Amino acid sequence: MFAPANPSAARRNLIICPVGDASYHPAWLRGSPRNFDLLLIYYGSTEGRFRNDAEFYLHSGGARSKLERIAEGYAALAARLAPYTAICLPDNDIYTTTKGLNRLFDQFHRHELDWGHPSIAWPCMHGVPLQWHNPFTHLRYVNGTEMLCPVFKRELFLRLLPTFGTNRSAWGIDLLWAKMLEHSGAQIGILDDVVFYHFPPRLRWGAIASRQLALKDYYEELRGTGVNSREEFSALTHRINFGLGDLREIGRQPRGPLSALLAATLALARCCRVLLTVNVLQYARDHRKRYLGLLRRPFPGRQFANAGVAAAGTSSRLQTDRHRNSP
Repeated sequence: MFAPANPSAARRNLIICPVGDASYHPAWLRGSPRNFDLLLIYYGSTEGRFRNDAEFYLHSGGARSKLERIAEGYAALAARLAPYTAICLPDNDIYTTTKGLNRLFDQFHRHELDWGHPSIAWPCMHGVPLQWHNPFTHLRYVNGTEMLCPVFKRELFLRLLPTFGTNRSAWGIDLLWAKMLEHSGAQIGILDDVVFYHFPPRLRWGAIASRQLALKDYYEELRGTGVNSREEFSALTHRINFGLGDLREIGRQPRGPLSALLAATLALARCCRVLLTVNVLQYARDHRKRYLGLLRRPFPGRQFANAGVAAAGTSSRLQTDRHRNSP
């Protein structure tokens, strides 16, 4: 089932994203005009929850992985999605803006990539280190990426689509793609001019983190059906003889000295902003009642002083009583 859509005839970029009730996709739609259309595949329990957020909308229930839902959604709308030349498949807990996604598609086309991926900001370094932001390069050519937020040319997307159901959890399927393209000449790159956020659990505090803690895990329902993601990952990587350690950089476009200095400064500022603004200050605000409660308690010194005054008063009264009772 899909909502009536009015996709822009001028847009040739498409984002397909399965979303839960705490998805970050509303941030993707604020601000600048978009150069992309959006297909949301909602797997929550509120019918029509995000129907008005996207050009295309589907509801998908049951225990399915990200890739299974994407394959199902594309099959349902294949004729209407045929005009799009670039297709991005982000996780719904990727944090960026409209401007960031516009830049992702612009850089993807500029560098004529077949498979691209944004870099992941400090200190959100979660997953394969290869994808962490490198301020000293514009672009790093690699032999594969994880599936946090891949963007593909349509032709490559269609070639890889039959693999989306290789296993139930989707763990390791991105490595299967890298193996399939090993000697194909496909241009695969990590775009360091495009920086997105993806927080690991240990940094999930504060304004962003309070939302992330509520995110519906793609694998939550699968665990209930007895699917072991780690076992599926191990079996697949063993079968194709290709693991995370086989992902590597094979070339780069370096920045000039001044550009690298500026990019490194921005990366450091971004890191400080995340650690301080998002985490510490918001964490303190969330726990202000606890802290105010501690501040309202009397200081130990005051307690001892009060106890001393009380003891002195008791001693004085005892002396007065003894004086009155003396012959």
